[in-house]
Amino acid sequence: MKRFLKHSGFTLLELMMVIVIAGVLLAIGIPSYSTLKNSNCLTTNTNRLVASLQFARSEAAKRNSSVSLRPLSIGASKKWRNGFEIVTDDIDRDGNAGCSGVEDVDGDGTCNQNAVMKIIELGCGDIDDTKGLQITNISSTSPDDTTNFTYRSSGRLTNTSTGRIFRICMAGFTGDDRGREVRVSSIGRPQTNSVTIAGCP
Repeated sequence: MKRFLKHSGFTLLELMMVIVIAGVLLAIGIPSYSTLKNSNCLTTNTNRLVASLQFARSEAAKRNSSVSLRPLSIGASKKWRNGFEIVTDDIDRDGNAGCSGVEDVDGDGTCNQNAVMKIIELGCGDIDDTKGLQITNISSTSPDDTTNFTYRSSGRLTNTSTGRIFRICMAGFTGDDRGREVRVSSIGRPQTNSVTIAGCP
């Protein structure tokens, strides 16, 4: 006597229901993930900027010398979104006609102007500089001032840096509280605020 085995499986209707449910979950999840990613990128890079400003201020006071942030140049593009360098002048304090030890910031054995102390890279993996993270430094004379942002030895800003505002946003991620502003007070302390932006950059 032959026995017939019963084969179990999914019906076409069951498979279609699974595909519909998966589609609904993806439609809900992808925008939320995009919002979370953009928000995390803004927060991370704003914190890097604030930490770098605090570092520059403390180094200026410690070295009794001006310390600056300047935007990185990548090819012909000099923008804050590329990141920035923290620079100061090597000073021959012991008068031996050379810079060594703590006098030589970049470790090349010579006294240089704008010797690089630290390089800070920013961004969220976007190669195209019109997408992703955007940072501008707004001054009274320019909507994106790329000159050095400088702390004096007192920990206060130089006259040319006073009143300048760093604005940070994500391209295409606009609306209520979706941008960040970093302002530096008259005594040199950076402060971050969420701002509403209509367009980025």
